[in-house]
Amino acid sequence: MVKFFSFKILLLCMVVNLLVKPLNAQQYIVPTVFHILHTGGTENISDAQVLDAMRILNDDFNKRNSDTINVVDSFKNNIANVGIEFRLANLDPQGQCTNGIEHIYTTQSSYLGNEYSKINDWPRNQYYNIWVYRRSALGIAGYATGPQYSDTVPEFDGLAELNNYIGSIGTSGNLTSRATTYLTGKYLNLYSTSGADFASCGDDSVADTPPTSYNAGCNLSASSCNPPNLENVQNFMNYSYCGCMFTNGQKARMRATLNNTLAQRNNLVLQANLIATGTSSSVQTPCAPICDFMASPRYCCVGASVKFTDNSYNGDITGRLWTFTNASIGTSTDPVVTVTFNTAGWQSVTLTVTNNSGSSTSTKSLVYVSDPADQITAPYYTGFDDATAFSKWAAINIDNDAPAFNQVFSAGHTNNTSIRLDNFNSALDGNIDELVSPPFDCSNLNSTTGHLIFQYSGASRSTDLSNNDVFPDSMEIFSSINCGLTWNPFYELSGANMINAGTVQNYFTPQSDNSYWRKVDILLSQNLFRQNVRFMISIFGDRKSNNFYLDDFIIGPQSTGINDNDLQSTFRIFPNPVHDVISIDNMQANSKYTMSVSDIQGRRLIESMVESNGSGNAQADLSALAAGCYLVRISNGQGSTCLRVVKN
Repeated sequence: MVKFFSFKILLLCMVVNLLVKPLNAQQYIVPTVFHILHTGGTENISDAQVLDAMRILNDDFNKRNSDTINVVDSFKNNIANVGIEFRLANLDPQGQCTNGIEHIYTTQSSYLGNEYSKINDWPRNQYYNIWVYRRSALGIAGYATGPQYSDTVPEFDGLAELNNYIGSIGTSGNLTSRATTYLTGKYLNLYSTSGADFASCGDDSVADTPPTSYNAGCNLSASSCNPPNLENVQNFMNYSYCGCMFTNGQKARMRATLNNTLAQRNNLVLQANLIATGTSSSVQTPCAPICDFMASPRYCCVGASVKFTDNSYNGDITGRLWTFTNASIGTSTDPVVTVTFNTAGWQSVTLTVTNNSGSSTSTKSLVYVSDPADQITAPYYTGFDDATAFSKWAAINIDNDAPAFNQVFSAGHTNNTSIRLDNFNSALDGNIDELVSPPFDCSNLNSTTGHLIFQYSGASRSTDLSNNDVFPDSMEIFSSINCGLTWNPFYELSGANMINAGTVQNYFTPQSDNSYWRKVDILLSQNLFRQNVRFMISIFGDRKSNNFYLDDFIIGPQSTGINDNDLQSTFRIFPNPVHDVISIDNMQANSKYTMSVSDIQGRRLIESMVESNGSGNAQADLSALAAGCYLVRISNGQGSTCLRVVKN
């Protein structure tokens, strides 16, 4: 009876002890996800490198790092075991199995210095988001937002870091491996030990971290801020490469952050969230892989080598099968495979990856193959009316997202057809789309006739077109004389110089008059007066961009007479296409006009007088013309306008 009573007393004491267990004794778990943004280079770091970064991060936050032995005596008794563990998520926001590491092929693989670079963020009240980049426009290793700044802008929350500062293996090394620890401290509401970034001897709002100069480096005897007191240069929050400790004051501040509603940090560590993110257990459930792959180059000629790389993620790959058509091989099981294609056009490739948890299949048409024998003799003109002709142009959608070049029938310079890049729906900063022409035989052009001419119309949603830092839109034109193996830039417009239609907040659709369009006329260099010349128009936009339209594309002389709309008119030609006789409508009643018909090389073939009837209609006989595309110019002595007609 006494033993039983003693056992109850002991049990009661244990329960009470748990109830009054101090806050600092609780181990916090923070669900974490890595977004690896890449274009297929070394920045697409391995999962092993991420796991190494997680090991270092958890060692540093739990006083398991062996280099604490190096801490100087003045701070040895204040090395904190912060008691925060970071675990890779095992369930994504949709409740699907994840290993907490997603690899995203995107042109947005550089941190541009604005928070919109953080793409595909997972809810910040559930996950600690870490983005890994190829390079930073700011020239810094990384950047993290604290809870005060990110409280009202959830999409800005998280950490952005260069790939060569992640972990200690792969693209990184021991010297750079503690950057994630420093930046995570920022995420959890710590400041640099110097106070504000790059301040000298400032206040970091933590009582037990003495003022430390940001440029003290690893001088263990540094005491310039408050001599002769030593500075805590070995603190993880110091600007040095010898950090190996947090203080107990920093520990208290970070743990308090995880108990505060600011930026919803407190929700991260709740048991319900650990269950929702699959992090309540320290052991991950293996996941089926997510299939993904890339191709390089995306544009080539028949017989050229194309390298396909398996970029699948989310689980170990134990089985793989590539399936090719029109190619030098039919199947392969290698992670990287090189093939040649023997047929022109878009090439469809399928990859299936498997492991013990499941499989995933992806089919993509990433590569456009051009036939050098199928070149078009210049002079050349297209108003992008013919779907068959446009099929010989390659619209390269690098990010495989909503913005892409497509033929449209709702807007144009001469009529209602043109090519549109739907940048209104861009979700990225730094989105790039490319439009590659068919091959041209330009050998009969010269310094007089060798022009590249087109009309374009572009708008922006930005209200500050004068600031190129927030208005990065640009258009660049390239040429290639080796089937797209290399591209040489020769023309560029950027910022406000490019946007001719100004600021438009809704979905931009231009009208046909010249106030919406701008003509570009470029004299080509002599080295392009040869066979098999290709041109590429590359558009760089962001989430403030609006639509871009391209029309009336010419390779040839300036005198093609494409509609300059110098006579504002609503003339209409029908039928179009025509067999013999055209009707010209919407003219002034009972009026005389001069009509000329030219081919796209500017050669005048017909010139006559036409007279409208009382209904403002006139007719003209084109039966003498061969089948083709022609330009009909109508003048009344005060001005003229030009319309395009197709003769069957």
